[in-house]
Amino acid sequence: MPPGPHAPRLPAQEGHPAASAHARFGDRLRHWRRLRGLSQAELGRRLGYHDSHISRVETTRRWPPAGMAERTDRLLDTGGELSILWPAVEYERRAQRRRRSAGRIPPQALAELLGTARLAGWAPLGANEAAYEQVIGTVLELLGDGARPRPNG
Repeated sequence: MPPGPHAPRLPAQEGHPAASAHARFGDRLRHWRRLRGLSQAELGRRLGYHDSHISRVETTRRWPPAGMAERTDRLLDTGGELSILWPAVEYERRAQRRRRSAGRIPPQALAELLGTARLAGWAPLGANEAAYEQVIGTVLELLGDGARPRPNG
């Protein structure tokens, strides 16, 4: 079973193929920052980020924002290393977003289901649509793929 999103991350070993691009980016950012003798606060100040943002990027608790790789490469004189890693990091970020949204009920289908539930007088969750979405998603999952709402067409 894979670790949850808040599980501690083992440090990536340089050159280890199992390390994610996201982890490699954070590790290399930390490497270059330390090599240049900068604290997270100083690097953050020079790049326009809070030190906690730098910390979270280094520990993979936050995705590096667009443009951070190039600016950091210039500031720390990395030879472009972070910019080279950036496309793989962005690919991983987008893939994670796709995986997270894959199981979600399409907004139109959710609206139809919520409307049907309200017409039937089913309101045990009050006006909390997020709770409705969770309950409906669980019910559909228990019923199997055949019960998933299909787009009209």
